[in-house]
Amino acid sequence: MTLPELTHLLNLMDADNKKIRAAYRLGIDLIEFTESAQEVVSTLLKHVFNEDQYETLSWWMYEKDFGRREDLKMWDKDGKEVCRTVEELYKFLYS
Repeated sequence: MTLPELTHLLNLMDADNKKIRAAYRLGIDLIEFTESAQEVVSTLLKHVFNEDQYETLSWWMYEKDFGRREDLKMWDKDGKEVCRTVEELYKFLYS
């Protein structure tokens, strides 16, 4: 997967998550309608990435909220902060 492909994928997933959260705030629970599509994407990503890469990617998307949360950080073995941006995430996944 190239950096532009990963960026495009993350942008699409982030946009979908924002729509789902906005609907939920309005009292509309879309999880039953989106659950299958999210599982398809997860399954495909597990074929693209190994287990460690997939877990890092999932953490970045869902815990770090697509890189927006400044309070969650990840460091490499040398103590340097990594995965602050999509570009850094890509480098980390493919290092």
